[in-house]
Amino acid sequence: MIDDFGRYVYGIAPQAEPAVELRALDQPVTLGAGSRSRHELIISTERGRHLVELLLCLPNTDRSPVFSCLNFNGNDDVLATFPIDLLLRNGYGLATVHADAFEPDRADGAAEGVRRILPDPPAEAPWGTIGVWAWGLSVVRRELANLPHIRSDQVIAIGHSRMGKAALWSAAQDQGFAAVISNAAGCSGDSLHTHRAEGTEDIAAITGRFGYWFTPGYADFADRDDELPVDQDELLASIAPRPVYVGSGSEDTWADPDGEFLAVRSARQRNGGSGPVGFHLRPGGHGLTAEDWRHYIAFCNTHVKRP
Repeated sequence: MIDDFGRYVYGIAPQAEPAVELRALDQPVTLGAGSRSRHELIISTERGRHLVELLLCLPNTDRSPVFSCLNFNGNDDVLATFPIDLLLRNGYGLATVHADAFEPDRADGAAEGVRRILPDPPAEAPWGTIGVWAWGLSVVRRELANLPHIRSDQVIAIGHSRMGKAALWSAAQDQGFAAVISNAAGCSGDSLHTHRAEGTEDIAAITGRFGYWFTPGYADFADRDDELPVDQDELLASIAPRPVYVGSGSEDTWADPDGEFLAVRSARQRNGGSGPVGFHLRPGGHGLTAEDWRHYIAFCNTHVKRP
């Protein structure tokens, strides 16, 4: 199933094991119920080096579980807009990287991103930008495992919208993630292709605007969504027995809340109860809100967080 998602949707990442060094850029600074620090990932291959800044916020505990995500607008924006104190007070850390640091979100972004120093992908299904972001999330997870104040067995991939797609694809391939949370990932993320409703995104719409996110052959299924050999409930189910959670907004028509709910229900049936698949529908539109985070904390308290 994972191979099919690579072949038809996200593309296949090249076999690459670059050297990665994690270097502290500053000393921890007090932040509410914890502290924040900045680090630099130095990714090296024979083709060159690529630098990525990581923001790490940790609670005042010996070792903590951590939500790991890519963000849209930079690490400083995360400090200003994420409910970090809510996470810290509940005993969770946050590790985040600006997605553009791995690859800018545009059709020609590969020339500036980490792809330029990695081996060439397989010709039959080259990866798109979502694949690069998913790969980057796995690099971050592996480096977090080397830090003494993090529970390496309790790193949770989380993402909103397109970063939710990347989080799901990363966790499906990387068994090291303890769980994955997808917030309003919609088409090609956490909603069913086979669910049709007025005003929802489909393969034609997403590849028409963001074809570079995917392997080139994905666009061949524009207006043929029902013919795609895979659907997103299968991606959710493939992550079992690890926990999966999908969050949705009642007014987020483009992401198709009904299709997201149906994908969750089908994933539960497909995995035969071998792993929990959670869902909530909150009032409002497309966003990652404090209410969403409260649901995710409660879910992880039950299914991930352990002494």
